[in-house]
Formats: sequence, C-alpha cells, structure tokens
Amino acid sequence: MKLLSLFILCFVIAMSTAKAQGIPNAGFENWQLVGNNELPVDWQNLNFFDTVTVYKTTDARTGLYAVGVFLLDSSAFGDCSNGLLSTGSQYPDVLFPYSGRPTFFSGYYKFFPVGADTMIIQVALTQGSNVLGDGLLYISNAATSTFQNFQIPINYVLPGVSDSAFIFAAAATGNPDTLCNLVGSTLLLDDLSFTDVAVNVLHRNPASHIQVYPNPTDGILNIDFVDMISFPVEIEVVDVNGRIHIRKEIYNNLGAITLDLSHLSRGVYVLQISNTLELPIRRRILLE
Repeated sequence: MKLLSLFILCFVIAMSTAKAQGIPNAGFENWQLVGNNELPVDWQNLNFFDTVTVYKTTDARTGLYAVGVFLLDSSAFGDCSNGLLSTGSQYPDVLFPYSGRPTFFSGYYKFFPVGADTMIIQVALTQGSNVLGDGLLYISNAATSTFQNFQIPINYVLPGVSDSAFIFAAAATGNPDTLCNLVGSTLLLDDLSFTDVAVNVLHRNPASHIQVYPNPTDGILNIDFVDMISFPVEIEVVDVNGRIHIRKEIYNNLGAITLDLSHLSRGVYVLQISNTLELPIRRRILLE
C-alpha cells in the first residue's frame, strides 16, 4: 500500500499550479462522452485501457447521478482492470485549482467488496511542486446498502495555503498477482467536499470489532479484526513506563494476526490499536 501511495503522490508533484476554489463536479452531475463511454467532467479513469471501469449510476445520494468504479475482468487481454478514478481531464494532468488549508476531506460512499477486498480514497493538497498535506482512507469488508459519510483528516507536513489539490479512488487494492480474485468489487462516490468541521461520520464502536486473546498470555497474542472500518491500522505494545516494545502497521484486513511477546519480560503491558477515523483501542495485557 505504501508503494501505491507514493506512486500516486508522484503524479501530484509534477503538476502545475492555479488558484481557484472548490472540488470540480463534486456531485458527479456532469458527464461527457469519451470514446464510447461516459466519464464525469473534470475526472478521469487512470486505468488507461478500460474506461468502463468508471461509470455513471443513478444510485446517487443527492441529485441524479453518482460515480461508480469497479474491478473488471479483462483476463482475455492478460490481466484484470482496476477501477481507478482521479481528478483531472487527461493524464498526467491530475490536479485541480484549490486555494485553502482544509482540515478534512469528506464525502459519501457505498462499497461492495468481493472477498477481503479493500478500497482506497486519497487526497493531497499542493503548493507549487510541494505536497503540503495528504490523507488516506482504507475500508475493508464493509458492504453498505446505503451511502455512508467518510471524513479523512488531512495531515500537513508543510505550512502555507495550497494552490492545487488531487483526489484519487480505487475500488480494489492488493497484490497484482491476486487482483483478479476480486473482480466485481465496486465503489460508489457522491457529494465530495473540503471542510474544517468534524461531523458524525461512520463510527461504530471500534472495541466491539476487535478481539484480543488469549489474555493472560504466555507469549502468543492473537488480534482478530472482525470488521475494522478503516485501514491502515497501527498496533503498539507499551509497558507501564510508556516504552514501546512492538510497533507495526497493518494495511489490509488480514483477519486474525499474531504477535509474539515471548521476548518481553513478564508483567503488564498495554496493547494500543489506532487508525485515522476511530478512537484508539487500549487493552491491558498480562504476560505470564
């Protein structure tokens, strides 16, 4: 996933700048014919080969239309084609003019994953050739029959106000060798916006979606991500003095993972699990 993120951000750094406001065609009401297929105005399919992986749908939250992206079986041509949507009219032009420093990127989505698929939404704000800040959202195993609100915090690494921005979404992520196992995964998006106001986004009780066992443990600890809403997830094992002994990131919903604590001294530790959208989960762990 880090490679995908870095690859996408390299699009942004190479682009020119402008000064204007607002996400273009944020409700996906305006469409145009590109070849034999319709694409949303001011948006493009980064698949390059199969524009049918981005489509117009009347299954909209508001207005007449929303945008859908899906993983297409094009194995007859030797591969599968992911639904890859980005701002911009034609690659490598992926930026749109935007002047501001918003706190969140928000919108509404439906996701219909196949298997243990994970969708991704990414946003970046730039100034000249520099990326001021960006945000990522991963959602796994969370089929939704109604539109759900998402809100991605933008993590800034430089001061200043942006002059351009970039938005990217993919219906599926994973190893290219196994991507064809996820054919049919579909993501719908509608009503995108930048905001400085936190809203009540899709927040289930995160503690109810994680199981940690056995506890007490003699060294092996299992963590079962029953249905985490967003990835990546950071896991830390901390002792009573605040020292971090284990830290790792999970970029996909892998079901149950295992931590080996056998090299640690016997005693009490705190397991902390956190991601971008949900409050950290802390569990007291007794290592016997």
